[in-house]
Amino acid sequence: MSIHYPLFLILFILVLLAVTSKFFYRLSLKAFMNKIASRHQFTKDDLYLSFDEMVFLTKLYNDNGKMTSFHKEDLVIKVHYFGILFPKVKGVHVFFKQNHEQTLLAYIRVVDFRIPLFDKLENNAMITQKEYLMLSSYTLIHPATLAFMKEEVYHLLQSS
Repeated sequence: MSIHYPLFLILFILVLLAVTSKFFYRLSLKAFMNKIASRHQFTKDDLYLSFDEMVFLTKLYNDNGKMTSFHKEDLVIKVHYFGILFPKVKGVHVFFKQNHEQTLLAYIRVVDFRIPLFDKLENNAMITQKEYLMLSSYTLIHPATLAFMKEEVYHLLQSS
């Protein structure tokens, strides 16, 4: 019985880390963003967001070649993480959900998510490339950014 207790404890700790690691990762990104924002005196409202580098993988056409009609609620945004115990943001997927099926519409990698203010800070050697990636990761997964992304993708698909 004494042999099983340490194994159970180790297994429990690993499961606990796996379940909570994304939460603590996001929390650390937020703390880092707040630190850099206060040091360089900017707010989230000062950031210009552009999804120019988003890759669209498919268009929503029906069999007649006409655009499939859909609602904004049919778009599902999912953050793509890499790693279980020590996750990192890899990018964001945009899916079209219809009849319990999801079709991948678009994807943006965090390394392609460029923000002019962060570019300026990096070019002036005020932040490193690693710090830029952390700031971009936090900005990309921020709920306001994800909502804005959903809106932009919806309008872009409606206009095409």
